Amino acid sequence: MITNSLKRLITIAALVALTLTMGAGLACAGDGIDQENGTVKDSYTGLIWLKDANCFGTKSWGDAASSVAGLHSDMCGLTDKSKSGQWRLPTRYELSIRFGRTSGFVNIQSGFYWTSEQPDYWPNHYYAGSQSSGSSFYEKSTLFSVWPVRNAQ
Repeated sequence: MITNSLKRLITIAALVALTLTMGAGLACAGDGIDQENGTVKDSYTGLIWLKDANCFGTKSWGDAASSVAGLHSDMCGLTDKSKSGQWRLPTRYELSIRFGRTSGFVNIQSGFYWTSEQPDYWPNHYYAGSQSSGSSFYEKSTLFSVWPVRNAQ
């Protein structure tokens, strides 16, 4: 039988352990872990993000998708041995998680970023998201920032 004193002691021990873990810089869900190769790994999703959140500047959706598809090691500060075709635009969900956890990244823009998703019945539009405004769909000729992501290898 666990007494109230023992319960308090267990709770305090758990809080101390959590505090020490966070203080040691270990990742909490969704934090970015700098991979020291131009990428940041999301500890929650396992996705690999380009560390430079503005390497490509602003582009139309078609140019953004093309640039991301051609991204490879030796571009945008990458030394991760990635190859063309491994990178993609994020989904709305992936981008929304990333906006909540931006430590470890450089050049994060305050405006919109393109996603890979297209709304039903709007063939010339794609979704874009921002930290402050959420996501909405826009004509694909609009110029927005590009933040490449890839699955862990």
